[in-house]
Amino acid sequence: MTSRPADTQPNAQRGVHPVAASLRRDNAAAGLVHLVQATVVIVLATSFALPVTASYLQGPPGTPTRDPVTLFEIPTGAAVAAFLALSALAHALMCTVWWRRYLTDLDRSRNPA
Repeated sequence: MTSRPADTQPNAQRGVHPVAASLRRDNAAAGLVHLVQATVVIVLATSFALPVTASYLQGPPGTPTRDPVTLFEIPTGAAVAAFLALSALAHALMCTVWWRRYLTDLDRSRNPA
């Protein structure tokens, strides 16, 4: 049985993904950009909020509903900033704690992230 030269072996056998360094750098940069965006959104956010409402039935099906009741309000700026912060966290985890798993998945042509 002959062995293939190192440059033709599958990436999983060599243990190094061909673009690993740039992927790590790009994930770190994307995480930093999302973190900066979250900070800017918090700084620029106004008190604008969207209500979350509910309508309850008064009787059997087909009867009119009561007037909508506001359950709570979601501050839009904080919600957008939270989403961006979660994205920044995901990028940070991807290029640190989950890095080896990420490369293994890429070698298997998977990207579950």
